[in-house]
Order: sequence, then structure tokens, then C-alpha cells
Amino acid sequence: MDGRYVFFTGGKSRDTKDWMVRRSDPPRRAGWEPLPETHTAMRATRGQLPADPDHWAYEFGWDGLRALGRVTGGRLDLFSETGETIPGFPDVRAKSEWMGSTEGWLDGELVALVGGRPDRAALDRRLEVTDERRARQFAKDLPVTYLVYDLLHLDGKSTLKLPYERRRELLEALPIGKAGWQLAPSFPAAAEPVLTAAREQRMPGVVAKRLDSPYNPGQRTRKWIEVHL
Repeated sequence: MDGRYVFFTGGKSRDTKDWMVRRSDPPRRAGWEPLPETHTAMRATRGQLPADPDHWAYEFGWDGLRALGRVTGGRLDLFSETGETIPGFPDVRAKSEWMGSTEGWLDGELVALVGGRPDRAALDRRLEVTDERRARQFAKDLPVTYLVYDLLHLDGKSTLKLPYERRRELLEALPIGKAGWQLAPSFPAAAEPVLTAAREQRMPGVVAKRLDSPYNPGQRTRKWIEVHL
């Protein structure tokens, strides 16, 4: 984990083999907000593409399992959109130490990609296996990807009131790929190209998100529009 550390002996003699280590970073800044223990997801309203398309960003619908991720101490814990623990998926959590000392809450989906497209049936098979050892073995044949598309909290600061486009900037600066996850693509002011690509790739839909929208946990909002194909 990134940081500054001091090593010192634990005994009176200089040749002692007992050493101790203490992190010497400055104390957390004023206004530091503890990482919430739980969160719930903001949800989209089903509808049509917005009439003012240039004020929105467009993402593909993935037909996966909505999953909020709590990251702290290089560890990832997964929760459903209503805050229940999601067990299993050791392959998703395996490289979370790449997040280092970052603390935060992520929003995304667990997706099983077969032939480059989401396969809900394959994902459902993974959901049936909750035992850690069996899940680790099963992951070799049916790997699951954590597609991350939003950020709720980062390093002592809530990001809920920030506009969507700023949250995406912060999210894109994190080592998501090194952790073995994927950053879900987002395309500002590109309604028709994304809709066309979704149809060509037989994706389940498109989600439009207003560039200025805050994140409202537990609420269904018209600032996010889910367009089914």
C-alpha cells in the first residue's frame, strides 16, 4: 500500500531482531468522512431517448447483476442494489489489492461475457455457487467481469452530490483495470451511435445519464433513462 513508514527496533539493543513499523503519513485532513458501511443504488426509469441528447452520456445495458463495491484496505466486498451482501465471486475480488490504500464505493454490474456479449444464463449459473472453494473452481470455466460505471465515495469524501461527468473523471483515474475489473464505456452526446452499436451487438439496451445528475441512493430517477431494445 502506498504511504510513508518508519521502521524502528522493538528492543533496547541495536542488534535486536525485533522490529516494528508505523505509518507516518499526515493525519487525515479536516472534513474526512468515514467510509459508509452500507449503500443502496440509484436506479433508472424506463423510457425513450431524451429529447435533448447533447446533455446526456450513454452507456450500454449489460443484463448483469447490479453490484455495489465497497473498497478498503485493498479488499472488495460486494453488495446488491438494496444493500445485501453478494457472496462468492472470488475471481472478481482476487486482485483488489491493486486498489492500494484507496477507500471508496463503486457502482457497477457483475457480467458473464460469452462471445463478447453478456450471457445472463451463464451468470445465473455462477450465482448458484456460493461456497468459496467451489466458486473458485467454477470461475475457470465461467469467468465473471465486474463492469464499473459510477463512484459514490472516494478517500474520505462523498461524491454523491457531484455531477455524473465529474464522478466519471474521478472513476477513470482509479486503477480499475489493474484490479482485474473493467470500466464500462460511457459516450457523452452520442445517442444514435450507441443505440446503433447496441442493436448490432444485440445488447439488451442503452442507459442515458444526464451529465449534471447527482447520485441519489435508493431512488428511481428520470435523470437516468433505461431504453430497452
